[in-house]
Amino acid sequence: MNASRNPCLPKIAFQRQRRRWHAGGRSHYAHYYPRSSLDYSTRRTSCIIYLILGALAIVFALFALRFAVENRALAAARRMRVTDAQKEVQKLSAALDHYAQDNFTYPSTKQGLEALLARPSTSPYAPNWKPGGYVKRLPLDPWGRPYQYFEPGVHGSAFDLFSLGADGKPGGHGIDADIGNWDSPG
Repeated sequence: MNASRNPCLPKIAFQRQRRRWHAGGRSHYAHYYPRSSLDYSTRRTSCIIYLILGALAIVFALFALRFAVENRALAAARRMRVTDAQKEVQKLSAALDHYAQDNFTYPSTKQGLEALLARPSTSPYAPNWKPGGYVKRLPLDPWGRPYQYFEPGVHGSAFDLFSLGADGKPGGHGIDADIGNWDSPG
């Protein structure tokens, strides 16, 4: 930056620069800085304004950086919830398959996933129900809602087991989409 235009320089440094560049006197750049604008209070005010603008720019940059980092972290947390729901669906599907191997049928929609915890008292009965159950407890999906179970399934399998996603409503796109056993690999 041209030192002769910087109002934050002390008056002595400004005069030295002026003498070095313009030995002939003040006339060459009087139109840049009239004498009245070179007094101490005006330069001090200009310096304060520049400092405040610089500080505001730094604060703005820090907030923008913080927002970008938070946004990335929140997106990672959302993806993690979807991954957790997929893993739970796979675990519960494996428990339902084990139930069907022992009892020759899957629990009905009315019996629901509770048939994995306690022997069903309604038809279809479970003659070879495993003592202690097939799971220790029924987990909630990552959004705090119970998993949905329908038998027979409408997605080409013997049953449908799914979470309603972040919005808690059927269907949806992205993070709000249903996460079910029809999405699971294998």
